[in-house]
Amino acid sequence: MTLDGLLTWAEELVTHDGFWAFVVAGLYFSGVVLVRWRLIQEPYRNYLRSQEHVIRAQVVSLGGERNETYPIESLLQQAARELAQPERLLWGRGKERAAGRLLMMAERLTLGLLSPEGVAAQALMINVQLSDLPQKAGPEVLSQQLTESLKRDDEDVPWPTNRIERVKALADQGLALLHDEWSGRSADLLAYHRKTFWLASAAVLVLISLAVFLGRAELLLAGALGALVSRLFGMVRTRNVPDDYPTLWTVLLLSPLVGALSAYGGLLLVTLLVELNVLGEAIGSIGWDSPRAGPTLGLAFLLGFSERLLDRLAARAEGPFTPTVGSSAGAVAVDDR
Repeated sequence: MTLDGLLTWAEELVTHDGFWAFVVAGLYFSGVVLVRWRLIQEPYRNYLRSQEHVIRAQVVSLGGERNETYPIESLLQQAARELAQPERLLWGRGKERAAGRLLMMAERLTLGLLSPEGVAAQALMINVQLSDLPQKAGPEVLSQQLTESLKRDDEDVPWPTNRIERVKALADQGLALLHDEWSGRSADLLAYHRKTFWLASAAVLVLISLAVFLGRAELLLAGALGALVSRLFGMVRTRNVPDDYPTLWTVLLLSPLVGALSAYGGLLLVTLLVELNVLGEAIGSIGWDSPRAGPTLGLAFLLGFSERLLDRLAARAEGPFTPTVGSSAGAVAVDDR
């Protein structure tokens, strides 16, 4: 290939909608991966690291014999190694879940190093955490048992040995229940992140394919802008921040992709409805054949901004193809509007 031919090919490439769609979508997907690490995964790992430091400091302050502290230190070292290992692109939270399990086991072992008063204080904190769990038979019964066991008529009287051993056993069960609850939520969040990451990958691939084979990439951009503005309005107006921080970020990251696809699909539905005479003649100038016209881009923006508008267009498009009562099996009702 000659230099002139190569330059001609490069000029045709950069002027094609699909090229810029590929560049923009690739940059956005890279941003999704980066934000996912910096704002979701890294803070979660830092929380587990801080928990490991707290348990380690507690063990140091309590002292104890070497044979008592060695199992705890071994578990903490394993947890630190798990958190030090890098994750792959498809974050599965496997390292964090393993580290969390090891930290829970270490925390349970620290109960054996505590004084009676320390065991009672730890049990009281565990009881508070159990009361915050969803209403279930197991945590509720255990919380009641802990409450009864922690009652004392005289604060100056030392804890009886059998009484403090019962409190210690109940606290150990409470830690196990708290870990099971945490592990279940972690597994649910893991499945949620896998699904959303796959959907984001599929959406980026579909966006690039649409721009390459059908063109009209400006509609995708207008729809993504509408979805982004909608989420910005939602964040400004909201007063209560959701507790599930990772899920909140996942929704925000997917919104521009949903808006772009909604705008593209919505404009196709508008073209269909105009052909079926379902929409009036005034909207005939807005549609597939004039993608860079101001009204068309405005409608694409609105489709990305409002989720309900796409639902309404889809419902209108279903009407002419819905069989009416009394019609034959193969007939459909045609709307004459």
